[in-house]
Amino acid sequence: MCIRDRARSSRFAALTLLWRSPALDAGSTEAPLDFEDPVTGVFATRGSHTDSDATFLSLRTASNPTLSHQHMDAGDFMLSAMGETWAVDLGRDEATYDLLNDKTNRWDYYRVGPQGHNTILINPQKGQIPQPGSPTTAVSSGFSAESAFAVSELTNLYSADVQSWRRGARLFDQRTSVRIQDEIRTSRTTSILWSMHTGADVEIAADGKTATLYQNGKRLAATLVSPSNARFEVTAAQPWVTMPNPPQAANTNIRKLIVRTDLIGTATVAVDFAPLLPGCLLYTSDAADEEDSV
Repeated sequence: MCIRDRARSSRFAALTLLWRSPALDAGSTEAPLDFEDPVTGVFATRGSHTDSDATFLSLRTASNPTLSHQHMDAGDFMLSAMGETWAVDLGRDEATYDLLNDKTNRWDYYRVGPQGHNTILINPQKGQIPQPGSPTTAVSSGFSAESAFAVSELTNLYSADVQSWRRGARLFDQRTSVRIQDEIRTSRTTSILWSMHTGADVEIAADGKTATLYQNGKRLAATLVSPSNARFEVTAAQPWVTMPNPPQAANTNIRKLIVRTDLIGTATVAVDFAPLLPGCLLYTSDAADEEDSV
């Protein structure tokens, strides 16, 4: 190792004394399965650190897009299982760093606005992204050997359109399955666009209530629990037809599992995800009808 490399490897050595946590010395050396930081707005949980097929779930519980380099990603989630990442984050778009000679609103770029994250875009027919207001916040969480959850208060992002919006993410069923649940209250009819970006191939059942995601020989089941009048669809990972579309990076080999529906009053949008092991069949309403007819 040259002198320069040794300097780089040891430059933060003194700071380890400040970062060291004495509580870890006397405790277990096994890393915790759960992590949350309400200040930075990060929640993460997993089924195991040693099982490469274990399910991993993260949620962006709090966000302040007015800060430098932030995305409008409140409620964004990521999901991995069976060694594959199913719900992906698209990352940054270089075009958003070259705005000195460009009059484009930063939030019009797909990857930094809500439509480019695994969250909800409210009233997409308006053709505009809401301007950042007050920060969103984490409100509750819980952990046990069998499950973990977190809930985020997201109303501030769409305060002009909804009376309240909370999103919860839960790892359950012995930490193998995931539920993403949105509870929304409105005083008038409101359109929502629920999205999940994925590199997997997607097959939607005839009833639109279930979808099977395929990736590298693995399968993940998605079930639309509610609302009853909605259905899954698959679209390209690009700006919605009514939204601004400045020159920007293409999201190659990525597609979007979506749910479109209109809500009024108090409504819940809930989607479950579960790994499908070899030989397991996805239970659909079509299959239930066949069983009932036997």
